[in-house]
Amino acid sequence: MSGWPININTVTLLVLHNNVAGFGFGGDLKLPVFNKELEYLAEVYPDNKYKFAVSLAKDLPCPLFLAEANIYDDSEIAVYYENGKFHGVATLNGEISMGSEIVPALSGVFPKVGFTKMQISTKAPYFNIGVWEIKGKDIDLDFGAFEISIGFPQGYDPPKVPGTIKSNGVVLPIGIELDGKYKIKANGRFAILGNMIEENGKHKWVYYKTEIQEFCIGVSFPGVKSISGCLKYFKPGDAGVDAKWGTGFQAAVKVEFEKFFDRIDAVGCFGRAPGGYKYFFVDATASLQKSIPLGAISLNGFCGGVSNRMSSTFDPNALNFTDAFVPESLPIGTSASGIVYEPHATTGIGLKAGADSC
Repeated sequence: MSGWPININTVTLLVLHNNVAGFGFGGDLKLPVFNKELEYLAEVYPDNKYKFAVSLAKDLPCPLFLAEANIYDDSEIAVYYENGKFHGVATLNGEISMGSEIVPALSGVFPKVGFTKMQISTKAPYFNIGVWEIKGKDIDLDFGAFEISIGFPQGYDPPKVPGTIKSNGVVLPIGIELDGKYKIKANGRFAILGNMIEENGKHKWVYYKTEIQEFCIGVSFPGVKSISGCLKYFKPGDAGVDAKWGTGFQAAVKVEFEKFFDRIDAVGCFGRAPGGYKYFFVDATASLQKSIPLGAISLNGFCGGVSNRMSSTFDPNALNFTDAFVPESLPIGTSASGIVYEPHATTGIGLKAGADSC
């Protein structure tokens, strides 16, 4: 069969009234997404009529998703003859069990995923994930020690990787809880990607990589009227990440502090310390194009931030009142204002601010 590994182990001849009425053959075939043979029986009759039956199986290794799959009995495999070749289309229903190793820094038990109308074919487009659904309501998974939820999986059609026939995959929408008390959450995606290659003229789908795509926030909490931006994941061992910061997310954000100015550029850091507690700070600095008169003095600049479960100290002479900083280039845990933050388990939420006046 074109593109699918298939072996013929038996051949039979159908004779009716001393005439050959057809013939049959049987053996095993392998669908390119799975790494296990399925038994089949085929019958061929005059006028290009065919009958093809495949025995479906459980516990099928699925290298594309580093998983195992069970195929339900209501699945079907259709075979047709075209231009001198047999072609096949498998339309499958079942469930797949992925391990947490499919995503770096993921721990826990990955829930089973049900799928319907997953299609594997010998001709383009070769593979379609169909409709996927997370089975069960309780998800016990952590990403970098943060609790996560999983949304409705979606098909993903990335650019083809050079040297392969086709690239494909699935995207898992992820919600991550950065701080439970103040209901700070971020939303992002895990993209699980695979490639179809050809070995000795036969198709084979293999796992390629998992992309941890941006996690973005858009929330408010005490001291912060609004904050929005997309965060970058960090962990111990990354360049410039001291062990005291544990795992977390940091990036440039837009922030509007309560009772302070409009939206300004800031640094947001949300982490989980080695002691198991969560912390965060949102820190900004801004110079004002036009001074604000405050009685006998004028306000020229502002710096400061809001933090939780962090100690904070500062040197008045080292505070930064300009907005000439690049948040993306700041090392993990470094503030824009010059305030020094450190994870501290017993310190509650607080606000520190400085002003430049004349």
